[in-house]
Amino acid sequence: MRYLIRLRTFSMTTKQKCLPGCSNSLRALGLFNCGNLKSLGEMMQVCISLRFLLIVNCGGLTSLLPNLKFLTMLEALGIENCEKLDLTEMEDNKDGFPMSLRVLRFNGLPQLVAMPDWIKRSAKSLQIFDIQSCPNFTALPEWLVNLKSLRQLTILNCHKLSCLSKGKLCLPALRSFRIAECPELIRRCQPEIGEDWHKIAHASEIYLDYKRIK
Repeated sequence: MRYLIRLRTFSMTTKQKCLPGCSNSLRALGLFNCGNLKSLGEMMQVCISLRFLLIVNCGGLTSLLPNLKFLTMLEALGIENCEKLDLTEMEDNKDGFPMSLRVLRFNGLPQLVAMPDWIKRSAKSLQIFDIQSCPNFTALPEWLVNLKSLRQLTILNCHKLSCLSKGKLCLPALRSFRIAECPELIRRCQPEIGEDWHKIAHASEIYLDYKRIK
């Protein structure tokens, strides 16, 4: 694969525990049903031009580091149904690494309890953030207000999330705010009477349990 110098988009399923090297011309990579995959391997060290990465049904994957730090041009990251993946371990990297994500989607990640701090590295670029079916997700951070470019925030089926971040949320660029299957959070976001309503009222599009209220 390293000799496919014109390869731009590649999707794969493998039984291997780590990924092989690849051409540095790759722009989009999809990993599907890689149950034995433990790490992203050497591939990420070469794919420095990668813009889009989608990881789905990789139940053995436990970490994205140290390989993710090479993807400094990554714009969209989607992770779905990776039950062992711990995203907070990236916070142990003291050196840090630049990120310019525009789209971030988490779905079916039981290890996710709170938003990882490394997302702050995309504070100026992140526009779309979706969190779905994360049963242990309990808290939104106070630094959420630093996401100045965030236009769409979606939270679905996160039953333990009971409130928005403390203080005034007030994301200036926020246009679309969607919450569903989060009973306590829905209660707190009821128009005019909810404790958290004032934090989202400025958004031009608001959905609560799939019903548009604004």
